[in-house]
Amino acid sequence: MTNPEGGIPSMASALAGEISKGSIWYVVLGVVLALTGIVLIANPLLGGMALTMLVAILFIVNGGMYLVNAFMARSGGGFLFRVLLGVLTIGVGVWIYTNPDKGLATLTVILAIVIGIAGVLKIMFARALTGVPGVGGLLFSGIVSLVLAVLIFAKLPSASEVVIGVIIGIDMLMSGITMTMIAMKVRSVSNTLT
Repeated sequence: MTNPEGGIPSMASALAGEISKGSIWYVVLGVVLALTGIVLIANPLLGGMALTMLVAILFIVNGGMYLVNAFMARSGGGFLFRVLLGVLTIGVGVWIYTNPDKGLATLTVILAIVIGIAGVLKIMFARALTGVPGVGGLLFSGIVSLVLAVLIFAKLPSASEVVIGVIIGIDMLMSGITMTMIAMKVRSVSNTLT
């Protein structure tokens, strides 16, 4: 039986090596994420509505793909199921598109769940990467994500119009700062060693 902790140092060093090789791109991506986060915090309704419209369009496209698949593979079985799934998915997309305020409230609840889960995963990942320079930022980002998820649930439904844009903005800002910090620290340590 293998020790589950045995793979952690090798995973951390492999990740540090990967970040070191492309550190400039990690810094650029981190800065872009942070700037996008600032824009969304400054105009949260824009971010929330844009996300709602994007989700509506994705539902409609996905439903259309189910229908195309149903008719292309008609003899494969499950034809009626795929048609119904396609129609339902398109219907949900159209409903969200024509009722963006209600769609935004629903997405806010989903976002709170996703951000909470992401927070737990960030904390677990930070624990697994103990010893990688800058990993404390990842841990902090995970804690912030958990706090944001709790705050969203505490303010529902009254704040759903702006909360999704602010939350996405804060999460993107924190992720961008964290990515930039880790890339810069790994690069600094790598340059010191070489």
